[in-house]
Amino acid sequence: GASPEAAFTKTVKPYLTTDCNGCHNAKNKQANLDLEQYKTIESVRADLKVWRKVAWKLDMADMPPEKSPQPPASIGRTVLKWINAELDKAPAAGK
Repeated sequence: GASPEAAFTKTVKPYLTTDCNGCHNAKNKQANLDLEQYKTIESVRADLKVWRKVAWKLDMADMPPEKSPQPPASIGRTVLKWINAELDKAPAAGK
C-alpha cells in the first residue's frame, strides 16, 4: 500500500476538497468545523480530536449529508480507513 503521506495527498486531500470543504471551510464553518485548514498530514496529526469526530461522521454515514452530491462509497471507506489508521498510530496522550 501507499505510505500514509502518499495516501493523504492522493485520496484524502482531494476528498476533503471535493466533498467536505464546500461547507466546512474558514468562511462557512458548518458545525464550527474548518476542514480546509488541513493541507498536510502533519496538520491532521496535530488535531486528532477533530479527526475522531470526522471519522465518526463518516462511519455513521452522516457526511456528506443526503442532499449533497455523494462520492463513491469506496472512496469514503478509503478515507475512513486512512483516518482510523492515523488515530490508531497516535500516542495515548493524543487520543
